[in-house]
Amino acid sequence: MQTRSIIFLLIIAIACSKDDGVKPVEPKGGRQVGIHITQAELNTYDTEFLRAKSIGLDVVPLTLPWNFMETSSGFDFSYLEIANDYYSAHGVKLSLNISPIYAVNRALPADLDGKDFDDPVVITRFKTLLDSVFKKTPDADINNFIVGLEVDNYLKSHPDEWDNYKVFYDSALAYIKKLWGNTMPVGVETTWGYTVYDAKDNILNLNEHSDMMVLSYYPVLADFKVKPPIQVHDDVEEVINLYPNIPVFIVECGYQTSDVCNSSDEMQRQFISEMFKLWDNHADRINFMGFLWLTDLSDAYVDQLVIDYGLSGFPYLDEFRGYLQTTGLRTYSGMGNDKPGFQQLEKELKARGW
Repeated sequence: MQTRSIIFLLIIAIACSKDDGVKPVEPKGGRQVGIHITQAELNTYDTEFLRAKSIGLDVVPLTLPWNFMETSSGFDFSYLEIANDYYSAHGVKLSLNISPIYAVNRALPADLDGKDFDDPVVITRFKTLLDSVFKKTPDADINNFIVGLEVDNYLKSHPDEWDNYKVFYDSALAYIKKLWGNTMPVGVETTWGYTVYDAKDNILNLNEHSDMMVLSYYPVLADFKVKPPIQVHDDVEEVINLYPNIPVFIVECGYQTSDVCNSSDEMQRQFISEMFKLWDNHADRINFMGFLWLTDLSDAYVDQLVIDYGLSGFPYLDEFRGYLQTTGLRTYSGMGNDKPGFQQLEKELKARGW
């Protein structure tokens, strides 16, 4: 009888100690989360910013094209000055992208647009711009600098400009460190597909002196239909393996919910869950994740983006529009409603101590 009891207790102990397959989450540590703020139809920027801050927002990604600040009529730093006052008052850091390339287009001032990126005049003028940015942001807590938004989209179509842009970028990187100090992290944003395949060698070369590999990541196919959420692990690990010596800074990532893209609210929720599992597995290599967008976009905003990207005749235009419009974590109409993806993001952040 005693032997039987001992055997029974052993069976219970083994059952209780058996791995249930659920890994404990990794505490926040030094990791940071960003959310690209957009507004629901009837809400203000304040409303949406404070919503994001309430669930753990550390850093706001802010992209300012060069030709947005230096126009044919002179400099306009009004937006930068507002950012300096607003975010410092709320104790939130800035990931600042001063961009001479904005995805598929150059973003140089009009009088420079015909010049090569490595032209001494272009480099000197950009340094002058950086001098002004430094003076206009005395209160801003700048977390990092990025020089160019998804620059591979433009450079892949202009392959003779890769070397020119590298000269420009290396010069800008050194000057940013001169102004803000050697510890300021600097990088250049590129997309996942070109980073691991089509322009891998060019992007590796471009990042020769970067402090971080700045990644734009959306798990979509060529026709803008979604990949399964579980695919995020293999995809991002490819980038991690390519850049073993610098952290991966995922400045933007997202997953549309449009059924035209073979997606759904539930699949977006799963994407958020998988991204945090990935992050926990590589907490020492991924130091930042920025989720885009907070809310879905209006029809007018999407119409303008289609024009900006030059894709009016794109064969998968409906899917592209669905990708642009429904990547938000909340809906656009009225005051907006949380999607399951937003609720999952809040849950994941809270579980890790944000």
